[in-house]
Amino acid sequence: MAKKLSKKPETPAERLKQIPLWQWGMFLIMAGVAANLVMGLMPAPPAGSDEARGQAFGRIAATLLFVIAGVVLIILFFVRGGPKKPGRLR
Repeated sequence: MAKKLSKKPETPAERLKQIPLWQWGMFLIMAGVAANLVMGLMPAPPAGSDEARGQAFGRIAATLLFVIAGVVLIILFFVRGGPKKPGRLR
């Protein structure tokens, strides 16, 4: 006889909410690095032109936004109390 599970199955949104903030921060930092690499693979205009400088500025800006957002999420994780320990009362 099979046991019935009384717990409702988790939805994907509930699973995403359970991921700690520091992991979201790392995802954002890695996404920024990956975006920078992908933008670097695109064909570039001739060096020294205004278009090349604009493209380089865009790459830097996009990567910095991802990295700064990731660092903020990691800091928020530790400011809010860090990892939750099973025996800790709140």
